[in-house]
Amino acid sequence: MNQRAGHDQSIGPTMRLPGEFETQSALLLAWPHRNTDWASRLGEVREEFSSLIKATLKYQPVILLRDPEDADPLPEEIANHPSLVEIPIAFDDTWCRDFGPVGLVSDATLHLIDFEFSAWGKDYNNTKDNEVTAKLVATPEFRSLVGPIEVHPSSFVLEGGAIESNGQGTVLVNWHCLETRHPNMDRSQLSSELKSQLCAQEIIGIDITPHAGDDTDGHIDTLVRLIDEQTLVVQALSDESLHQQLMAQVALLKVLGQDGQHHRPEIVVLPAANHASDLPLNYVNFVLINHACLVPVYGLTTDEEALAILSEALPDRDIVPIASNELITQFGGPHCATMHLPAIGANTAQPATERPA
Repeated sequence: MNQRAGHDQSIGPTMRLPGEFETQSALLLAWPHRNTDWASRLGEVREEFSSLIKATLKYQPVILLRDPEDADPLPEEIANHPSLVEIPIAFDDTWCRDFGPVGLVSDATLHLIDFEFSAWGKDYNNTKDNEVTAKLVATPEFRSLVGPIEVHPSSFVLEGGAIESNGQGTVLVNWHCLETRHPNMDRSQLSSELKSQLCAQEIIGIDITPHAGDDTDGHIDTLVRLIDEQTLVVQALSDESLHQQLMAQVALLKVLGQDGQHHRPEIVVLPAANHASDLPLNYVNFVLINHACLVPVYGLTTDEEALAILSEALPDRDIVPIASNELITQFGGPHCATMHLPAIGANTAQPATERPA
């Protein structure tokens, strides 16, 4: 595992963590190969990854990690796309949200925080995953696409799926997840560390135990998401008692607005996926990209309801269903498989380019 420094004191107050709903320069993914946990279902999961990548390329560039020993050709529908950037880097698995860099921005620089990845505190291989960011930022292809960068290695354990930002200084977490990852830190210490690392003004949280089958200890991106500065999208839970706990806690949250004042967010609730398995199916593991929202679907009757709710909540974005039946077998979804890279510059919820036809 690569050696990491502690918190980089050069991170300053002019930096901020944008919301995922803001303009992006690219989306990062890792192409499944024969030495990942997808080996027994490689063809099937590659179909889902291909669909996810193809959908993204309609709106913005994709950076695709390829294992240097993977000689299999990419599907023709994505292989020669001008906005696909392939970079040969070894990795253990495909969950870029959690081992990829977390991007903060200043006026002229993308600041990438390379947090320690502990494989969710589980007994999974993670050495190669933990080295991806250092190798990625050294490539000219990456630098030419995302612009000027600074890399800030950190020894603090944090996954991208564990945090949500409203771009105005509020970062949302699930305390259950962070306390599981850092059992020797209390909430005050965790809050102080996160504010320092992420240049946040405040850390707010819920405290919810994970879905059945959730391997992340309750990542926030399986429970509550931010689709703009003051709107929370909440995943209804099939466990009624747990759902009532979640809704009661969400109702108490306040977030900072552009005026510097606290506001109660608007709340949008997505249906519980009507399935009869122990897999953690959910709809809030969507991906926000430029002009679109990519939403996991499972061939269930609740899919259309979830898509309709998001279409009403996000009228300026295309709502794109992404088949995720294979992704969920390894307890993840489209958001888990991707990491967005913010565009440098001002806070803007949509890029200047026109929405694609």
